[in-house]
Amino acid sequence: MGETTATYGAISAWPTSHTLWESARRGNFNEMKHLVEGHGQINNINVRGWTPLHVASKADQPHTVDLLLRSKCDWSIRTKGEKSALDIAIEHNNHEVVRQLLRHIDITIPQCERLSRNAARKRRYQLQEVFRRYLARLKAGETVKYKPPRNEDIEPIELKPPPIIPATNRFGEKIVLTPAEEDHMNYELGSYDNLRAITHKRELAHLRKPVYEWSGEEFAFWVSEQPLLELGAKEYGTAIRHGPVTGELLASLCRSDMATLLSKLGFPVSHRKFVLRDLSRKMLSDKSYDCTQAHVPSGFQKLCISRQPAPLYKMIGSVLVDVDKTTLVDLREMLKKSKVSSRASLRKFVYMESDGAPIAVEEEKNWLASSLLPILVVREGTKEEEEAAKAKLISERKELIRKKNAENAKRRAEFEALANR
Repeated sequence: MGETTATYGAISAWPTSHTLWESARRGNFNEMKHLVEGHGQINNINVRGWTPLHVASKADQPHTVDLLLRSKCDWSIRTKGEKSALDIAIEHNNHEVVRQLLRHIDITIPQCERLSRNAARKRRYQLQEVFRRYLARLKAGETVKYKPPRNEDIEPIELKPPPIIPATNRFGEKIVLTPAEEDHMNYELGSYDNLRAITHKRELAHLRKPVYEWSGEEFAFWVSEQPLLELGAKEYGTAIRHGPVTGELLASLCRSDMATLLSKLGFPVSHRKFVLRDLSRKMLSDKSYDCTQAHVPSGFQKLCISRQPAPLYKMIGSVLVDVDKTTLVDLREMLKKSKVSSRASLRKFVYMESDGAPIAVEEEKNWLASSLLPILVVREGTKEEEEAAKAKLISERKELIRKKNAENAKRRAEFEALANR
């Protein structure tokens, strides 16, 4: 706690080295306001006869000058050099401080015109503009002095209660308290803790469903509720919702494919092991695996199609593929017959490997669709790729025609040789 001294003039938490003059020089508004409200002696002078107003005027602190003038400090005090605060501000070309001073001090029109001419002579055009505007308002008869606000000047405002916005949880469901919840919950005025607790309770009810029925939002919520995954829950949730990675997709994957999917979503090894262990137990207990096997024939696997690579997948559909027989060529024909092809691209789409490299069209017959589980990434073929494919096809046809013409010419030469014998 500070001390009460003759030069300090107030009891304050600020150290005694921070006097009114030091606060005015630094322009520390909060410190100066604290000292003024603590009844600091703002009209005290130092050895040179300077008040805090003189110091703030020299240091170009317009906010501090405005605070001191509103606190009814004496602006007419002069230093031992017979200089007022306005003289010091003009000498140091502090035009903002001059503008604040002109709102509180008394100055005549001839004095203002003289100061404006001196500023123009010294090429201080910003200072000249301040005096010009002050003179224009003064000659027009407008009020140029600061007028403190009064309660009578404030127009009454009709206060209306804010509209009632129904509370919703992360799944878009409205939260309406039942009578039993209203009776058993202790309410506090202005507190939303009870509403948050009930909202969280309703959200947890979604996780009691089988994993097979989970949406991407529910899987992301389950991840955020695990204490071990707290550090990366936000990033994991963003990737899961963007897919979305649903419970139906998780239940259709074997353990190795699920580990691959979690790795692509950004889960490190320790978090992958935790999710695999807990989700596998939950899916065994709630019969999610049995639901998947009932909808998927034996020997087939559901393959999801995404327009964007990991970790921010963008699912556009899924197809059932034969694990041992379906190649990428067969898959392309299957997609043409489904709605997935129209969502994939306007041009001929391109398959992508797990590392992001495109698969050449001539190599598609050597790839099994099951080798790209759990998610197959496709992208729209570019115009350059289409033109390159057309140029390649034209060159291959030209080469084929050239070979046929060469064979025909060779046979014709043989027949002519036989005929000449």
